[in-house]
Amino acid sequence: MPLFSVVIPTFNRRERLLRAVSSVLAQVFKDFELIVVDDGSSDGTMEALAKFNGAVKAIRQANRGPAAARSTGIRAATGDYVAFLDSDDTWFPWTLASYAETLKRHQSPGWIYGAGVASVEAAKEANAKDPLVTKSFPNYFAAAAVDGLMPLASGVTISRPLLKAVGGLNESMRVAEDVDLWFRLGNASPFAQIESPPLYLRELHDGSLGEDVPCSFEGMMKLVAQEQHGDYHGPEESAFVRRAIITRQLMYYAEKYQNEGHRGLALRAYLHVLKLQAKSRFREPGFGGWRNRFLVSFPVLFLTPALHRQLAVVLSSRPARRAVGDRG
Repeated sequence: MPLFSVVIPTFNRRERLLRAVSSVLAQVFKDFELIVVDDGSSDGTMEALAKFNGAVKAIRQANRGPAAARSTGIRAATGDYVAFLDSDDTWFPWTLASYAETLKRHQSPGWIYGAGVASVEAAKEANAKDPLVTKSFPNYFAAAAVDGLMPLASGVTISRPLLKAVGGLNESMRVAEDVDLWFRLGNASPFAQIESPPLYLRELHDGSLGEDVPCSFEGMMKLVAQEQHGDYHGPEESAFVRRAIITRQLMYYAEKYQNEGHRGLALRAYLHVLKLQAKSRFREPGFGGWRNRFLVSFPVLFLTPALHRQLAVVLSSRPARRAVGDRG
């Protein structure tokens, strides 16, 4: 069995996918298998994968969303660890080698996260000769309490037995399914973080599910509901960190919705922030003073258009002021 099973879910991203696959096949660490799950693409993805001559285990399924596609890949995996890569991201040649060395250094933690970069310029500055800098924590929440660490899937590898033990991904979620998994992994095992070198290049572009308003709102509401219903386990300090992380996500979406004219959704996100933070007695997390600024500034931002409209109505209903020197 290989040490790593690399799982790439994809949907109608043929050209980006080919770059992602090529970046995996270019790894200097070779003890891995590569599984691509085509989630019902209509752009010739399966035909394009044929050019890799069997180096890729390609699986096609009807469109069910990224969580279901990753789950299909996990079920097909035979490696000790499952490493995720989004089909619109790419790895550096040293990514799997960095994972492997971190496993040795920290006695095989249950899962690992290493950060990436979000620009081609930053990627050009990344260097294989940069020293491997890692940290070990008793669990994920201990790491997140320091700086609000929010892993992205392309920098994560997880023990396959651990994935099974926590129930895998929630296939009913099309957005925020990764955050839901991190929360369920939160206290389950030791966690290691790779601070350097970066492990992936995240290519920002339109078309992400996280930028889809209905999908993003639905995903965030499921996270909120599961937190409020006590679906995540662990001590109160872990719950405090979870609420802080969900709050930060909700703040991002509240401002995004407001700026895009979805005022009702923006207000609902803000009200959920208030409820979550009331549960935490408005205690500020150690990773920033952003929360209090948001709680004060968002109502002003939200009410500004309405105030402008009301002012316009008032002004339009007043008699026109005569000009100086006008005797009528």
